[in-house]
Amino acid sequence: MSDGAKRKLAELARRFTDQVLSSPSPIEVHFVGPPIGEEASEKMSDDNWLQALAKHDRDETSWTRDPPVGGARELAQLLGRRTSENPERFAHLALRLDHAIPASAIDQIIWNLPETTDPEVLADVCEHARELYGEEVGRSICSTIAKVNTPSNRIAMLVASCAKDSDPDRELAHTPAGTGEQTYYGGDLFNAGLNSTRGEAALAAAHILFDTDEFTDTLRVAVQALASDPILAVRTCRKRKKIKPTMSDSAIITSR
Repeated sequence: MSDGAKRKLAELARRFTDQVLSSPSPIEVHFVGPPIGEEASEKMSDDNWLQALAKHDRDETSWTRDPPVGGARELAQLLGRRTSENPERFAHLALRLDHAIPASAIDQIIWNLPETTDPEVLADVCEHARELYGEEVGRSICSTIAKVNTPSNRIAMLVASCAKDSDPDRELAHTPAGTGEQTYYGGDLFNAGLNSTRGEAALAAAHILFDTDEFTDTLRVAVQALASDPILAVRTCRKRKKIKPTMSDSAIITSR
């Protein structure tokens, strides 16, 4: 600094004695992580998790920490990573969640349950999530069901329920994204359907019906509704996995 600038700085420092002077901070990009560290989360008990999820119940960012940390969403993502490492433990933890904890927590647990999850345990978790949060968790439920190895009638009933959800409510692939000509999902109908509840329900129904007709009656009405869904993106999803032609009514999935 020049001598004049140094004198001015000293003058301001004497005038504003309660201010802490520091150099300007550079503009930096930081990954906003969870409010609890990765290592700490590995040592947390189930009760610790419940307390943390109830405490960090809002989507917010704390800029006072370096690097900054997020809130409910980032903590839920951390919970999802722990679930993928120990799915049985966190599936049972999910059954202890209540309305005091944001839906994103159980949503991430469901997303990260593997295809080998016991169908009864999966049904317990999904039914509990559905009872607590309704349509908020429909997409994650169907996405996980679409990969499960051993479906059950309870699981098929969950798909039938989600097939009635309101998402999507418009044709996003044909909706302008912002002020330009670009549309959401680049105009890709399948990606738009894949990012919706009924689109995921169509994929889940196809997955369940692919190897067996055991659950055809449970899914019959849902399949018929998905085949004539008003949103084209949903109908695109129901064509992604073909059904054995011997199954009554299931051919609707690929007929249009």
